[in-house]
Amino acid sequence: MWFDAHLDLAYLAESGRDVSKPLSECGGPNQPAAVSIHSLQRSDVIGFLGTIFVLPEVGVDSSLSQIEKVRRKSLKQLRFYQEQFANGTLIPMTDQMTVVDDQLLCGLSIENPECIQTPEELVWWRDQGVVTVSLAWNNPTRFAGGVKSKRGLTSLGWELINVAHDNAVLIDVSHLNDKSLDAVLNRYDGVVIASHSNCRELLKTPIHSPPQRHLPDWAIKEIARRGGVIGLNFYQGALVAPNSRRAQVDDFVRHANYIRDLAGRIEVIGIGSDMDGGISANELCDPIRCHADLEFVESALVGNGWSSSDLAGIQGENWLRVLRTQQMRKEY
Repeated sequence: MWFDAHLDLAYLAESGRDVSKPLSECGGPNQPAAVSIHSLQRSDVIGFLGTIFVLPEVGVDSSLSQIEKVRRKSLKQLRFYQEQFANGTLIPMTDQMTVVDDQLLCGLSIENPECIQTPEELVWWRDQGVVTVSLAWNNPTRFAGGVKSKRGLTSLGWELINVAHDNAVLIDVSHLNDKSLDAVLNRYDGVVIASHSNCRELLKTPIHSPPQRHLPDWAIKEIARRGGVIGLNFYQGALVAPNSRRAQVDDFVRHANYIRDLAGRIEVIGIGSDMDGGISANELCDPIRCHADLEFVESALVGNGWSSSDLAGIQGENWLRVLRTQQMRKEY
């Protein structure tokens, strides 16, 4: 049974995909499709983090009207999840952390934080089911710099981190540039996660220096030291260097083994597939086309000597552990 820490379901629904239908019939962008609620229900996935993600339109000097525009779009995505909760299709993780057959647990994750008008407003989002928050996507925000930016952590970003900590919302460092990542990990000593990031070192070639999108060794070790989790991504470009070769499921295992050996522990590894992150099924590592194909990952891990307990960790227990711990902090 798997837990996936990064799926953009609401964004896809708003973009025209009917997530209630089979992959062959769901329509919308990025065809052939890799994800729908219908396909998740017919896989071994027990739960996921669903993003609230609006493409960046604002930045550090944004006007209130620009921020409000992003907020309105984000609230529309929030209503999508609330409708799934209301009809029983999804079960909010803030209400239930126990895995039940034929139910999909769903926690909410804010990927573009510009929907948050003030740091204190994060408390309201938490009450709607948000369990993790990012400080930036690829571009700069009022809170921090993304991987396509040179901006670092801002004073408003530091305020947001403090509010998140006080209210048991996990900080997600995926998409932060090194300047912001360094500031977060040096100034904040709480548990952090990287919901959908891989190993930067494994993307290097003699002629290619990988971008800051994926994690350097020092960050992997620091996330592990704090008891956080890194969700490995199935996207071709997150597994092998660009224009090198077609990524295989063994490349996913290579990243998992690298983190295990570097961090000295299995508990830091999970999946954050990003199977629907602006890509189609054709851009995932072979032979993965959808969540039903995670059986190939299981077989590859076992073939590389992973024990049954190690396998259970990467499949979902590691994510559920850190999310349950945060939920207990919230209730306390």
